[in-house]
Amino acid sequence: MQNHYTVLGVAPTATHEEIKKAYYTLCRQIHPDKQIGNQDIQKEDIEFHQLSVAWEVLGNAVLRK
Repeated sequence: MQNHYTVLGVAPTATHEEIKKAYYTLCRQIHPDKQIGNQDIQKEDIEFHQLSVAWEVLGNAVLRK
């Protein structure tokens, strides 16, 4: 399992704004609703879930600590 920083592609020293930007950029790329015609939608769902969990933790200053 990848850690949250790896999922978002940011360093552990990243600022909140860098984390937010990485999340929204990746979200636009792999969101299941944007994957029309993609045969590997189940893989995309798993990646999107990992992305969402990473944002939930790293986007919250209390949980990030």
